[in-house]
Amino acid sequence: MPPKLKDVAKLAGVAVNTASSILNGRKDSWASVATKDKVFAAAKKLGYTPDRLARSLSTGKTRVVGLIVPNLSDPFFSALATEIGNELIRRDYDLVIEDTRLDYQREILCLDQINHWRFDGLIVVPISLDILNSHLVPLAKRGTAVSVLGNHPKVASLGRIGVDLDQAIDEAFARLAVLGHRRVGLLLHGQARQQSKISRVTKFEQALYKHHFDATKPCVVNCESTLESAHAAFRNLLEHTAAPDLPTAFVCMNDLLAIGAMRAAAEAGLAVPRDLSFIGVGNVPLSRFLPVSLSSIAEPLEKMARATVAQILDESPVEDVEFSATFVERESIGAING
Repeated sequence: MPPKLKDVAKLAGVAVNTASSILNGRKDSWASVATKDKVFAAAKKLGYTPDRLARSLSTGKTRVVGLIVPNLSDPFFSALATEIGNELIRRDYDLVIEDTRLDYQREILCLDQINHWRFDGLIVVPISLDILNSHLVPLAKRGTAVSVLGNHPKVASLGRIGVDLDQAIDEAFARLAVLGHRRVGLLLHGQARQQSKISRVTKFEQALYKHHFDATKPCVVNCESTLESAHAAFRNLLEHTAAPDLPTAFVCMNDLLAIGAMRAAAEAGLAVPRDLSFIGVGNVPLSRFLPVSLSSIAEPLEKMARATVAQILDESPVEDVEFSATFVERESIGAING
């Protein structure tokens, strides 16, 4: 039979209520450091762990945080979820993850079911900005702390964690110009509901003009938000475009698309970066370990995770936090060939 709280209290020589307040980390615990040490030592010796359901009933806190992301198969979102999970572990919280699979209707379904879940806070990377006012604001008004990750307009009562990509995007295109590239293509995905993605496209287009690339009729490749779709779309481009008409470099919406395109280029007999250069966005951990490491616009995932967890767990006013991205140059870009 597993040990019970009363067993810990007996071994430590304290009252059950005292053992409970110490093990559950209650702020109103009056126990001395020596008493706390005795209780923790007794719990460790007996192999006792607090019953989360009982703790939830006594404290009103579940010590569980929800995370809703668009696509866990994208290494950016899996890396982000890992960083958020690490920060929550440090704070002795559990994490429940829902993957909306890039499906707006599933996103709505997940949010409609939130009322049946008991979370101490919710972190959302939205597909549609419509959900901010339709679902998240009412949720926040009912007492659930909500933090939204993305470059959307600030909404009252919701925490927001954004990333300013402007300077990093400018540096990436400027570097391609220095390396002699004159025609740069764009590889984009069609999740147009997410405003941060729309603004990213606009920033790409502005950089094309600013750095005097041939932008009169830019080469734009569109695909879905998957590795397979990026691979197929880029392979189709290579099969139907004469070599002299190809851009010499591509900037991709994210690292996932860049990885798919680089694979298609390799299968077509093209060398990266000798024949084609690639830049992604996100700086996922995998990007450093590819056969040709991927240059990327890095979003600070660890800082973002710490900030979004702080927004929902720390007793402080809702804030709008924005970090700066950085351009990380690796092997996937080089001087134009010839």
